[in-house]
Amino acid sequence: MKCRVSIFAKSCIVLLVFLASGAGWASEINRTFENVKVLHIKTVSGDCIIKKGTNNKVTVQVSSTYDEDEFEAEITQRGSTLKLRERFTKNRKRSWSSRGKSKWILTVPDNMEISFSTASGDFELSDLKDIELDAGTASGSVTVNNLTGQIDIGTASGDVRAAEFSGKIKIGTASGDIRFREGAGTIRAGTASGDFSGKNLKGNLRFSAASGSVDVRGAEGKVKISTASGDVSVSDAVISERSSFSAASGNVSVGMITTPKEDLTLTAASGDVELAFNGNQITGTIEATARAGRNRIQAPFSFDENEKYFEHGREYVKKIAKKGNGPLIELHSASGEVVIEK
Repeated sequence: MKCRVSIFAKSCIVLLVFLASGAGWASEINRTFENVKVLHIKTVSGDCIIKKGTNNKVTVQVSSTYDEDEFEAEITQRGSTLKLRERFTKNRKRSWSSRGKSKWILTVPDNMEISFSTASGDFELSDLKDIELDAGTASGSVTVNNLTGQIDIGTASGDVRAAEFSGKIKIGTASGDIRFREGAGTIRAGTASGDFSGKNLKGNLRFSAASGSVDVRGAEGKVKISTASGDVSVSDAVISERSSFSAASGNVSVGMITTPKEDLTLTAASGDVELAFNGNQITGTIEATARAGRNRIQAPFSFDENEKYFEHGREYVKKIAKKGNGPLIELHSASGEVVIEK
């Protein structure tokens, strides 16, 4: 009896070690390919992780917990193009009661052209230079880190995370959130009902949200940010080219880290507009417009000109101050306040 208990205990230990090591995949494929320049990946629900390899070869590891008669990893190479695709058998399609998962892990060299599409899988890509990426998901998330090149990402409801990247970047989501950090280049990002946040972004920047908010800390260059019903909040901004910030029904708040060098426009239809110079010298021609009355325009200096006009049956006041040579700074709120802070 003692012997049987001992054997059973040892078996349990072996099983625990097996599970703790991340094993448990029903099947696994490991293959290596040479002379690959173009990579096409299409999954149904499988996750995909791509990172830089140690040589010019492409390695592919596919792991699955599905039954072998349900799942197929289709891998084909034609010339310099490698195609990876996961398929499910007719039996699998007829019965979704069984559960499973799949994962694709790849290592690739720099200078690759990569396309990825999935229904519900997640996608991760990191540590590559001079790449062309076209990635799309229905409900999966996308994460990219330490990349240079041309990047195009679209999701329906998945989130997008990007850090330490440079080049030409275009991101679009329907209901997902977008998070950027340490990016440079021509950067475009838009979300329908999600939020956008960024940190330390430089270049030609254009961000938009339909019903979400945009929050950026550290924006330098030519910056254009707009929202329909969310707020626009920008801090530590360096305006070196003509820039604009606008919100339809939200507030617009911009904080400068240096005095603007080029024209700057802040607009809110039904929200407040706030511009903070944070101790920097206030120079240029400043035009502040708001509805007349109730001290709706506030500034740490006096204005040189005041004029009133009517628009859509409402009375507005426009105040102008000239502070030496500098850019044109326009602040406009249709129904809110305009606040300038020193």
